[in-house]
Amino acid sequence: MVSDFKKIAVTGSTGLLASRLIPMLEKKGYLTLPLSSQKGDYAHSDKLKNKLLECDAVIHCAGKVSYDPKESKQVYAANYHFTKFFVELAKESKIKKFIQVSSIVTFGYGKNKIELRDETSEYNARNLQLAYWNSKYESEALALSKNNKDFEVVAVNPGTILGGNPTKSLFTSFVRKMSKLPFLVVPHGGSNFVAVDDVASGCIAALEMGSSGSRYLLGSENLTYLELYQRIRKVCHKSSFGFELPEKLLRFSKNPRIRRMNGIYLFHKNEKAKRELNYHPSSIDNAIEELL
Repeated sequence: MVSDFKKIAVTGSTGLLASRLIPMLEKKGYLTLPLSSQKGDYAHSDKLKNKLLECDAVIHCAGKVSYDPKESKQVYAANYHFTKFFVELAKESKIKKFIQVSSIVTFGYGKNKIELRDETSEYNARNLQLAYWNSKYESEALALSKNNKDFEVVAVNPGTILGGNPTKSLFTSFVRKMSKLPFLVVPHGGSNFVAVDDVASGCIAALEMGSSGSRYLLGSENLTYLELYQRIRKVCHKSSFGFELPEKLLRFSKNPRIRRMNGIYLFHKNEKAKRELNYHPSSIDNAIEELL
């Protein structure tokens, strides 16, 4: 154990990231307090505060990922309003360090493969009208605004997470579908993809070594959607044939998210995390295999 912390509260304990993070923390000798809405852990703030008083730090993994406009209110409730409630409660409970698990989307987006974004990039995605992106940006800003010498706040910003329990990953059906298609047409754009175990390790590194008030990008590989498809087929030892649909044709797509996301690149660089957290992510191939 590198830090002086003994017991760590982990929200979203039944989710993809926390389900891998908690065993890693315990293997390093930390005691953990798993918290989940599914178990009703947040229903009574007084009882929750008493539990937090026994902890030294929090890793806040809880949240909701959805791009369905009909779920915008639920997304904001889970990502922004719950963070507002929990960070205040943690502060009142004398928590020493609060790790906010955010997302690479809070760094905005680029319009090509060359533009690599990092912790210094400004958020430029309001025009996309995506509740998930906006709620993650606002909840991260809220948490970091509470940072002080007695209540250290650090944000970690994972890329698109792959791997882990297939029943918990939103990308399971997506990856499995790609693995079965010898031919595929995809939109222009791409993202930074990362294995869930690397993100979990990055969270622990942020807990132990992260600088107060800092943000750390936890990613691995920048891939276009076409390159991701080709990579998935390669992991399956299958041939692939795909191409990017011309932008003029994508304008006629009935899917509003595809129309908005066409030409959006979430390509990033990890130099700060590598330098300050000794973060060295692995290949995503094993994570892809887990989802298959």
